[in-house]
Amino acid sequence: MSWLLLLSLSAYAQVLEPIIIESSKNETLNKDSHSPVYILDEKKLRNSNPYVHDEIKKVTGVDLVQNGSYSGNTSIFVRGLDSKYTAIYLNGIKLNDTVDPNRRVDINFINSLDIEKIEYIKGSQSVLYGSDALGGIINIITKTQYNQGHYKLNVGSYGFVQNQVSQSGSQSRSAYQFGMLAGSANGISATTKQFGGNERDGFEQQEGYFIFENHFTDSLLWKTFVRASHAISEIDEGFGASRDDANRELTKNDYQLATSLEKKFSDDQKWSLHLNSQGQRRVDTDEIDVADVTKNVDTFKGYYHQLESRWMTKNRSVLGLSLENEQAETDDFLKQDKSTSAVFYQQSLQFERHHFEGGVRVLYHETFHDYAVYNLGYKFQYSENLKFGSRYGTSFKAPSLYELYSSFGDENLNPEKGETVDAYAHLTTKVSQHQLTYFYSEIEQQIQFVVANYQNVDAIQRAQGVELENSLTLADSWSSYWNYTYTDVELNSGRALRRPHQKHNLGIEYHHERWRTGIEWLYRSKRRDSDFPATVVLPSYSLYNLYAGYKFKQQEYLLELKNIFDKEYESAFGYTAMPFTVYLSTRWNF
Repeated sequence: MSWLLLLSLSAYAQVLEPIIIESSKNETLNKDSHSPVYILDEKKLRNSNPYVHDEIKKVTGVDLVQNGSYSGNTSIFVRGLDSKYTAIYLNGIKLNDTVDPNRRVDINFINSLDIEKIEYIKGSQSVLYGSDALGGIINIITKTQYNQGHYKLNVGSYGFVQNQVSQSGSQSRSAYQFGMLAGSANGISATTKQFGGNERDGFEQQEGYFIFENHFTDSLLWKTFVRASHAISEIDEGFGASRDDANRELTKNDYQLATSLEKKFSDDQKWSLHLNSQGQRRVDTDEIDVADVTKNVDTFKGYYHQLESRWMTKNRSVLGLSLENEQAETDDFLKQDKSTSAVFYQQSLQFERHHFEGGVRVLYHETFHDYAVYNLGYKFQYSENLKFGSRYGTSFKAPSLYELYSSFGDENLNPEKGETVDAYAHLTTKVSQHQLTYFYSEIEQQIQFVVANYQNVDAIQRAQGVELENSLTLADSWSSYWNYTYTDVELNSGRALRRPHQKHNLGIEYHHERWRTGIEWLYRSKRRDSDFPATVVLPSYSLYNLYAGYKFKQQEYLLELKNIFDKEYESAFGYTAMPFTVYLSTRWNF
């Protein structure tokens, strides 16, 4: 059901003007959105280090667990659900890895330097986005600022260095923008000292992107976005004794391509055609050392292509046709692919203070054939400052190519099925915003690895909880936010791992003319984790961060101090979390 745009995590995100929610697929304004949307905007992202990890941790209902330092594997839990139930997009391009057993996304090398905003849409989103969106979607949207450029240098603890440059221009009806990035770090050991970790796991990364758009006429627009990235990460074998590996590397090469044609028929109606593509190639190389008597090289290739046509009426409806194809190839199985075709329709209606929404997606998948999902929502505008709403949606997750065709696969697997219910109350005053939300999710027909292969099992994953958000702005200079999430996730086998019952995020910021400075507090309660075959309880922890920024003419400076009390903690058992770190960023605009 309709959520208003939740306040971002600083005073700079105070919503004074309508903001378009691009993930609605029909340019819905924040005040008219009928999905639970949370937005991190560019100004908040500028108060963070070059990667989005730390900011994701502060979003209500979302938590992030990283195995080690900069390049460690990352899990994102939206409202307590497993990482595989979140679909992640970059400028509308689906990033979920088709060669990963669960189609999860590793976001470690998505940097925040050229990101305009990140939209988090919670709850079942399969009507608009198809498979994998049982818990919600995350859409990362890059900037398009023409006729300007910048150079940015970031340095930090543990040998972190990153350089970025971008340039843009325009002529007549055309405009372009391109950028390049190079970074590296020595890092820390992913394996904790408890298990003998002492060898640093570093990384290096190079990236380039290009954006081009052309207005053929006032009503016909063509856009293209291309990104390519290369990264090498030093990784360990995992947690436990003798798992600190000095000779294991993961090489990643990936690309994303999005091109679209948009025809506007009136201020209210338009049609668009979108072609999206992404691919990745990973090579896991493990040289001979004490733990490995032979050299191992594993190669993984995956691709995803989508063609989608939409007819939209602004803020009211969207009708679409989607054709998708995913491909995967590993050393375990030869190249395989699956195609899906779907028709979807979503409609919003308003009668005075009552707002309704409904949507349906009907699809055909090569494995499980016909399938349908839907959503229903209602919002009541009690007064100008107070709103109530609720939403119900169904969703699905198609079996991955690895689950179907690997040596552990089963070609007769059915999709996982999800349901989500949420209800909220939202209050706005002159100086504050408050929102209370209850959510419940249930996933059936789960695909799990049992004994020797993947199977649909009777186990049900249930997640429910409460989200509380508050923001306050005083005297145009002081602002604060506090959000709280209580999450209870239950599996047939017991409580879910790595997910805290309670998380708090608190921040206070002072900004005056060219200066801004702030302090943040992050708290996570106890979590269970695996020490196979047993389980362990990880203790609760609190982290404190400080930052200060200054803008002078064409230069900007930012100093960040993370985990200022050098707290030793584990977000995942056996894996090191980042200790006290310092980042210094300088930016020159030209």
